[in-house]
Amino acid sequence: MGKLYNDYDKFTIPLISDDYIKEHSNRSLQEVKRDIESLGGITDIKATESKSQFFNTFEVRGTYTGEYYHGELIDIQKMSEVANNYLKALDEKGWSGYKTTTSYFVNWRLDENYHYQFDIVFRGYLSESNGSVEPSKPVVQINGPYSGEAGKAINFSSEGSKTENGNIAKYEWNFGDNKTSNQKNPTHVYTKEGEYTVTLKVVDDMGMEAINTTKVKISLNKSQSDNLTYLLYKDGDLVNYISYPKYVSGDVSYCEETLEKGKYYILVYSGNDKKANYDLTWEKIK
Repeated sequence: MGKLYNDYDKFTIPLISDDYIKEHSNRSLQEVKRDIESLGGITDIKATESKSQFFNTFEVRGTYTGEYYHGELIDIQKMSEVANNYLKALDEKGWSGYKTTTSYFVNWRLDENYHYQFDIVFRGYLSESNGSVEPSKPVVQINGPYSGEAGKAINFSSEGSKTENGNIAKYEWNFGDNKTSNQKNPTHVYTKEGEYTVTLKVVDDMGMEAINTTKVKISLNKSQSDNLTYLLYKDGDLVNYISYPKYVSGDVSYCEETLEKGKYYILVYSGNDKKANYDLTWEKIK
């Protein structure tokens, strides 16, 4: 390496990029891998190191999934732009060694949603390192969004979640209604209609963790809403209702509201124009 540097002025034909014989600050393989992961859009990333008598190099491989396919030639053109933008983004990371980085992509194909995919590879100069790579984060599949009815069980799934570090050791579900579960594929019952944010965190054998979120939309139990429902109005405004059934417990639908002192009206009606009997109960809870 020293001889190449000392004889630099004698060369008329470049043997390697000038940036390979410049001094670069240390950057480990795991730091390079982490920088490429931070670019986004690349999955199943793996990093390896190659050593020679002159310098070390890294190779980082992954899978890029693009937009809906437009044919192989057009997809290749789009992928070329993506790869160039990745190289520019790496150069902006501030480490001079990224000026040696090149990228190429192969194996055009379509995923199950007809989005094009390529295997993308990055190669470049690497500072001295021991070749070790820190454990990668797990992949979390939460398989949402979900929907269901108040008072009825919803099946949640983590199928497709995986890790390269052995096995997933822990599943932590948060259903957005102050209820949680540590099951892999839990069931949960919501008692109130509305939209909830569901979070799943997985932790693997190496202690690496990752989080994913989705939405679940809960509607009123159809056995209630199709037969009888009601609207609550305040005296003086019989146009804009102030409440309606939000919770379900068995065959009972109800709401909880903080009301000012005054007169209120409850309009009970059938959702399917059929006659039905009902019991109406008004309870003071405070």
